[in-house]
Amino acid sequence: MINKNIILLPDTIYIKKMKKNQNIITMSEEYNIYFKNILLPYDEKWDIQVKCKYGQNLGDCWRLSDYLEDDNEFDFELVIYNEYGEKLNSKKSRIVMVDRSENIRTKIMFIGDSMTYSQKYIEHIFESLRGIETIGMRSLNANIKQEGRGGWAYEQYFNSWYEEFGLSPFLFPKNIRGSEYYGNKDFTDNANYKDAVTYQYYGHNYGELKEGQYYTSDRKLYRKNKDKDELISVNPIFEFDFGKYLERFELEKPEIVSLLMGANDLQITPYEESEERIKKYINNTKKMINEIHKTDKNIKIIINMPVLGAEQYCWGAQLGCQGSEKMYRFNIMHACDEILKSFDNRQKENIYVSAMIACIDPINGFPYTYVKANKYTEEMVKKQSNWVHPNLSGYCQMGDALAGVIEFIRKNNETERKL
Repeated sequence: MINKNIILLPDTIYIKKMKKNQNIITMSEEYNIYFKNILLPYDEKWDIQVKCKYGQNLGDCWRLSDYLEDDNEFDFELVIYNEYGEKLNSKKSRIVMVDRSENIRTKIMFIGDSMTYSQKYIEHIFESLRGIETIGMRSLNANIKQEGRGGWAYEQYFNSWYEEFGLSPFLFPKNIRGSEYYGNKDFTDNANYKDAVTYQYYGHNYGELKEGQYYTSDRKLYRKNKDKDELISVNPIFEFDFGKYLERFELEKPEIVSLLMGANDLQITPYEESEERIKKYINNTKKMINEIHKTDKNIKIIINMPVLGAEQYCWGAQLGCQGSEKMYRFNIMHACDEILKSFDNRQKENIYVSAMIACIDPINGFPYTYVKANKYTEEMVKKQSNWVHPNLSGYCQMGDALAGVIEFIRKNNETERKL
């Protein structure tokens, strides 16, 4: 059932704590909760009050950017009044401040779409936290490894095993070990060729197909032999297997897996289909969690609440009449509401929620350009220029939201080790 009155705040919000007397800007901290991002409906006429002994209510957001001497946990409440002073809604959360970990190595995997593929919020986390080791078989540089694929929804990760739709690294022919499966040769050949540096293929390195390995081509399963390759199956059955994925690419098991999905699952979804599509998105999130926990239930999984898009102008400029800012906002916010219902307060099951949606500046967190107001005037107006992808500052704010959760998990693990 679609909720008509939403406040998107998890019960616990984890924030990196600034160090005392910090005067290096890259080591300072700032955490924002933008009211427009978490309230549906939202009205500029409303009086949005924050009941919290720390931070500042700046009108469009609550901001915390100070060092707190003693308090590491405190209450946060959002209260909404209309223009007549009537209370409309409220919600309480608990803020937990987390010190930066020192001398801890933590292996983290990031799974997602183009925002993960870009690596920008991951790089911000990598630079702001100590001892982070990224796990994955795709990379745009030597430092960051990840599992991001532009344009992908959950469905591709669960079903794409041949060239036409790309190649999910988590899919394997049934009854074949991870180390025995090479992949879809039509895709891997393109990815391995130096002249195939395109968005779909870039960042992969599959190496050479070895004798005895299985591979697919033209939707058939083969086994590489010395003389002649053997046809094994015309219609192979594939299954998602996180353990085989780690074995196939010789990767260490991650301690934390971060999931950031939703943009493509819900991007152009008519209102009439919203409820069913959101249900499918939540079920796919549950499926991904269950598949990862089949390998090890101790893996901590962070569900990131996906961020909203930019203004309608760039939706129209880039997508014509497909979709709209308000429809996307409706779908993403209702999906985040379902994320909270399904996954909040499940830390004992090694499931955590990151309030990423709350933290990105809806105005300045997206790239912009200057365009003529119309063909008859020389007046230039400022417009956002990408419908869903943030600019660097927006990605950094996303990284701050996720980093707080990561640091809390790391601190808890450190305490468990000492005990």
